[in-house]
Amino acid sequence: MRLSDGTEIRVRPYQEKDTEEIVRLIVRNFKEVNVRDYGVEAMEKLAASHDVEWFRGVAGYANVHVFWQEERIVGVGSISSFWGSLTESILLTIFVLPELHGQGIGSFIVDTLEADELFLRAERIEIPASVTAAEFYRKKGYEYKNGKKELDGENLYRMEKFRNNVKLVRAGMEDAERIHGMQIEAFAQLLDKYQDFDTNPGNEDLEKIKMRLAQKFTFFYVICLGNREVGAIRVVDKKGEGKKKRISPLFVLPAFCGRGIAQKAIALCEEIHGGEDWELETILQEEKNCHLYEKMGYIRTGKTEVVNEKLTLVSYEK
Repeated sequence: MRLSDGTEIRVRPYQEKDTEEIVRLIVRNFKEVNVRDYGVEAMEKLAASHDVEWFRGVAGYANVHVFWQEERIVGVGSISSFWGSLTESILLTIFVLPELHGQGIGSFIVDTLEADELFLRAERIEIPASVTAAEFYRKKGYEYKNGKKELDGENLYRMEKFRNNVKLVRAGMEDAERIHGMQIEAFAQLLDKYQDFDTNPGNEDLEKIKMRLAQKFTFFYVICLGNREVGAIRVVDKKGEGKKKRISPLFVLPAFCGRGIAQKAIALCEEIHGGEDWELETILQEEKNCHLYEKMGYIRTGKTEVVNEKLTLVSYEK
């Protein structure tokens, strides 16, 4: 990448001779940048523990990338497996020279780490983020771990990203309680907004889930992101000629919305059950839902149903 003054930022693997300059760069960030969120005493203590030997230890287990502007180091970033996992990795020691903040170097560092083999093999990537940097990482697609914005024992936010490895797992009766719990959570906001107590899945009891799971024509799938259950989708497929397949319901937990998971789940269902002869209903007032289905080739039939003064159901087919 190039800075606004035209100088090029180059990246190369860490060498032991880089250590002292890297540590100085990191300590400067503690004392000049992070100090605004953590205070002088905390940053002086952190700086004292982040010395040359500490960084050599990091370099012993992580892939460290060093970023140069001409003959000076202006940034550093590293990635390691997460506690030895082959499917999870962690980003570490991402720092930019303080006077060069805001010029895109941090983004370039993250992009470089996301091209590293340890990122590409992982299903989930975690990052311990400072209060200072959390919003930057959110812009790079990382969200608070488990949907909870809370500081850990080191006063860092645990953030994570999943590498779009959505899969469907066929549900059985033993999954009924977990599906019901996710369904209540996923639809709670819509239930409160529209007060549609007779039609909203968020107001259904456990027995309704069990009844559906017992139906021969119901195919209930748990939506998984890596090994984490993040929602569910039910397909009604009576497999008769001229019989339309139906999606009802489809939901993703709030903490995982906006990541393309619902779109991928629908596509996977179409791979399993065929790409034609589908129908579904959604809330007319929820423009994002309508846009999702229309983007995937579903067309409005013209049929609507007014549930109450706040909510109208609109029908789609494909």
